[in-house]
Amino acid sequence: MFDFLKKNKQPQKLDITKDTKVGDILRYDMGIADVLIGNGMPCTGCMIAQDESLEMACYVHGVKVSDVLEDIHEYEKRKEEAGAANG
Repeated sequence: MFDFLKKNKQPQKLDITKDTKVGDILRYDMGIADVLIGNGMPCTGCMIAQDESLEMACYVHGVKVSDVLEDIHEYEKRKEEAGAANG
């Protein structure tokens, strides 16, 4: 269903900013889809959003990009800590 997200492997670590494209974010880590959906942004499967910056996607959905970035970075921190704990 989300085959378009499997293209173009992303680097080990992606510095996610307001200018990062939604498609790049999701190719980097599909777990971030839950963060976007939790912020009222069901754009994870939207073809248009794939080439849209996070800032533009937030604007379209009436969401503050700073709040979404904070949640994404918190998600990444929790994931890193869980990985470190698992060895």
